[in-house]
Amino acid sequence: IVIDPREIDLTRYAKIWIRPQPGTETLIINAINKIVFDEAMENCKNVSMDNVREFKNYLWNFDINKIEQITQVPKNIIYESARLIAKSTRTSFIFGDDVIKNSDTENYVNSLINLAIITDNVKGFGKGIYPTFYGLATSNFHQIASLKKSETITTKEIFEKIDDGRIKALILFGDGVSPDLISDKPFDKIRNKLDLLIYANHLKNQFFKLSDYVIPTKTYSEQKSTIINNEGKIKISPK
Repeated sequence: IVIDPREIDLTRYAKIWIRPQPGTETLIINAINKIVFDEAMENCKNVSMDNVREFKNYLWNFDINKIEQITQVPKNIIYESARLIAKSTRTSFIFGDDVIKNSDTENYVNSLINLAIITDNVKGFGKGIYPTFYGLATSNFHQIASLKKSETITTKEIFEKIDDGRIKALILFGDGVSPDLISDKPFDKIRNKLDLLIYANHLKNQFFKLSDYVIPTKTYSEQKSTIINNEGKIKISPK
């Protein structure tokens, strides 16, 4: 199943290609969530029932007929997609946010995670949630971060703590952070509240221009080394 208003490579292999109006992708996913509950297809054995009830209440006012009108996706296609996902023995969710409104990204991701949870597709062979990233280094960083021994905070929370003065120094690695997507305030205004900003990357962008120090890095194609791709396979770099 592909949800994308554009024709991409994956659409030629899709059993169902859902083409919503741009900006309505989250509505489609929540419509699928609602249908899973409406037709009693959920598998929530590992989820707190209080959380399930809260999510059901959130979906209560979602009207599939109205969603059909807003998204321009026939409701029979939405129903078919919900049944395929819920009745499948295993489903993987691979997603990006390049066609999602910045203001809707958090709701979009939460809706996908909830769909994976209520269909028991978070863990297991052939299951899982796989976000795509700006670069492989970012993906590998997230894998390492998942092994954390102490509590971490989100990028959004980091920017908020810089803005209110609780963080005074910052080292940035990788290319997976876009200041325009994280904060409503211009980054140069937030940066002025830092005593020190160090940026480690090969890209000349806003972070590069505003940093106190820049640590130059190489792209994977410039290195003589092994790399790990998004599948977790070890490859020799192309240099």
